[in-house]
This record gives sequence, C-alpha cells and structure tokens, in this order.
Amino acid sequence: MQEQTRTPRLVPDVAALDLGSLPWQTSSYSSGHGGNCVEIAQVAGGGVVVRHSQRPDGPVVAFSTDEWYAFLDGADEFRFGW
Repeated sequence: MQEQTRTPRLVPDVAALDLGSLPWQTSSYSSGHGGNCVEIAQVAGGGVVVRHSQRPDGPVVAFSTDEWYAFLDGADEFRFGW
C-alpha cells in the first residue's frame, strides 16, 4: 500500500464512498482460478475498505488506518504450515 497523508483513527463512511472508483487491489494469495479472494482499497483521507472480489457489490468492511495496520501486524501470528 502506498504511504499517504492520513487520519489514523478515521473509519471511512462506506455509504459516502463511490466504491466503483476506488483503486481496489486483489490479495497476492488469490489464485485467479475462482478461489475466495479479498480486495482492499485505501480511502483518500485515511482508512481502508475490504470486500470479497467475487461479490464487488456485496458488503464492504471499513477500518481506520490504525486498525488496518494492527490487523496486519496481528495476522502474522496465525501462519499455518500449509
């Protein structure tokens, strides 16, 4: 993710966003063969939104920048030996 000026604790207002215009990035773990995929997009002014790539019109979860980086830091603890 690119560094940008951000408000660390601001959780984006999903209802106010034009989700179709956001720069969505698909997970590097996506196989491209119809698997379950996660996409994220940074929101101008701070925050990150997350959605299921196979349901782009479905639910979106919003995180503040601080919450997102805490999630990434914590996710590393759950590595599986696959």
